[in-house]
Amino acid sequence: MAADLAELTDGAIAGGLTGYYDRKEAGFVSADYNIAVTQEAYGVAVDAKLNESIGVSLSYDNFKDDNGVEREDTRAGINFAIAEAWSAELQALQTKRTG
Repeated sequence: MAADLAELTDGAIAGGLTGYYDRKEAGFVSADYNIAVTQEAYGVAVDAKLNESIGVSLSYDNFKDDNGVEREDTRAGINFAIAEAWSAELQALQTKRTG
């Protein structure tokens, strides 16, 4: 799923909103996967340009399987345009793992 923030906010905020959901059953096999246990993953992300010089980004991803393996990734960032060709970005990340 993907959405344009400019369309959702009537042009007030530029950027994008994305999301996904994926579930693979045990025994699923393809050229890229050989799934031994059922697994599920989902996430959302937003990247927004608040004005000409400031943007923010947020994301969350979650994975879990039937063996009890779980992982959560959360990210938040802010971007500052310093000059036309230069910008600085500060991000905070957190990962939780079990199993």
